Amino acid sequence: MLAQWLTDRFGPHAAMVVELAPRAVAAAVERQIDAHEASGLRTRHAYGGAWPAQYEELVRLLRGRDGVEVFHPHGSAVQTVLVNGYLLVPYRYAEDLATSLTDPRNQPNKTCLELLGRYGEPAPDAQPTLSEALFPRPESEARTPEDVAPDGVVFVVFAANEQAGLLRVGLAVGVLQSDGTVRWPHIEWLPV
Repeated sequence: MLAQWLTDRFGPHAAMVVELAPRAVAAAVERQIDAHEASGLRTRHAYGGAWPAQYEELVRLLRGRDGVEVFHPHGSAVQTVLVNGYLLVPYRYAEDLATSLTDPRNQPNKTCLELLGRYGEPAPDAQPTLSEALFPRPESEARTPEDVAPDGVVFVVFAANEQAGLLRVGLAVGVLQSDGTVRWPHIEWLPV
């Protein structure tokens, strides 16, 4: 039985997301491990540097399926997917099972924060940014299919490391707070 919030967001595609998002993240983690091992480095730079694999694997596994659009956010280095209008954003929140997603010291990286700020649910006390207030988008700039505004963001959150691989995976809603931190009002853990 799927959680109601999954069905609310992904509609008839919810079961597909629950099945394929963990597989995509597992494949990405394996690619990152391969990059780490191939580099011969003792540091974790190659493993962490292969982070685009997380986005690429989501696109690879979901592309062409019913209800899925490949989406390239303006100015972003990566493509990702929209499922039923919701942007899937991978986020490795920990390297172990002892670290909680909701730990206040644990905050998403710049790419995740940027996508959440642009397309996620606004904080209850959110105000327009100075650039939005002073430099609104001109009416003459028509929206293109590549510039579709997602209905929201759902994070594919996971814990993984270069030694053990994928440890935990789930789907979560994050809300960007006015202080720049993320609050996690809902998390649905999935089988690895």
